[in-house]
Amino acid sequence: MAIICSRRTSVLVRRKETAKYTGKRKPLTRRYHNAVDGEKKGLSNFRDNPHEKTKTLKRAKNVRKNKRERIQKRTRFTANPLGLVKELLGDERSGRFEYRRRLEKSLSYLRCTDLKSKKN
Repeated sequence: MAIICSRRTSVLVRRKETAKYTGKRKPLTRRYHNAVDGEKKGLSNFRDNPHEKTKTLKRAKNVRKNKRERIQKRTRFTANPLGLVKELLGDERSGRFEYRRRLEKSLSYLRCTDLKSKKN
C-alpha cells in the first residue's frame, strides 16, 4: 500500500531530517576542536558526512523553491502579459515616443540628399 504524503507532511519530514543531521554535527564539531591531533582526522570524517547531507538537503530545498517561483511567474505572465509588463516598468511613465518624428527627419534628409545627387 502506497503512502500518499501531502506537501505539508513532506516539508515536516525534511525539516526533521535536517534537524537530525544538524544535531549530529554539533557535538562532533565540539569533540573535534577539543581532540588531540591524532583523533582529529577520524573525527573530521565523521563530522563531514552530516555536513554533506545538510548541504544536499538545503540545495534540494532551494531548487524546489526556485522551481515553484518560476512556475508562478510563468502562470502570471500567461494569464496577463501586459499587466506583468506594467508591473515591471511601474505605473508612471513619462516622455513621448518620438520614433515618428525622428523617422520623418531622417526620411526628409535622405530625400534632400537623393535630389541633390540626381541634379549632379
